[in-house]
Amino acid sequence: MKFCTHCGKPLEPDEKFCSKCGTKVPESQRERPSRSDMNRGGAVPQQRPSSNHKKPAWLFVVIGLVIALLISGIGYAAYNAYNNKNADKGHNHHSTTSDQKQSTTNKEDELPETKPVTINVNTDSFSENYMNADNSSGYDGFYIGDTKDSIEHSYGKPEGTMDINGNEAHQYGNIAVSYDNNNQVDHVFVTPHDMSTSEFTDFHNTPNEKRGDTWYYDKNKDNGYTIKVYTDGSEVKAIENIDQI
Repeated sequence: MKFCTHCGKPLEPDEKFCSKCGTKVPESQRERPSRSDMNRGGAVPQQRPSSNHKKPAWLFVVIGLVIALLISGIGYAAYNAYNNKNADKGHNHHSTTSDQKQSTTNKEDELPETKPVTINVNTDSFSENYMNADNSSGYDGFYIGDTKDSIEHSYGKPEGTMDINGNEAHQYGNIAVSYDNNNQVDHVFVTPHDMSTSEFTDFHNTPNEKRGDTWYYDKNKDNGYTIKVYTDGSEVKAIENIDQI
């Protein structure tokens, strides 16, 4: 209950002026109706709309289908890209291999004619200059470390190849050379033609040691070289002057 500040008369809650003395009632002394009074007076409080509105089920189905189509499209595109890449790689490899073969064929066609080397092994000259001399670095124009290109430039195409102690040796008359993985000479062989083992030993005496079909001439253990003779049954196949073993 509020009272008039001038005369002390009790005031009604909504009075703006004292009914007795007419004094204006200050705003701060007026009582405002409570929420319960407003409800009793018929005012209906506003309700906020519910935020728990459910989305229709078909919307989720559509979204799922769209996602599935996107994933399928990406997978198909990746698969095609992978196949195309492999196809291009195979084509390029085939083209490169064909080009390499063609290049090798053209190179062989351009090589000069073979210049065979003639060496008679049953001579005093060969005995003195090869069998009794250090030629472990090479002989008669063919040397360890020479490139295949330089050999073929100087002596042309080889007459053929032969297997000597597991090495593929390229023949130039009575000389044969094998190459390492870098196409550099790693073995130089003297290859007599139609030389029997008996003819060879008659001229050069018997070897100091025999290991199967391989003979070793090494009388002087301090001369720095050893002569290996590769035989094939009754024939002398090749002779090699190597570092002393």
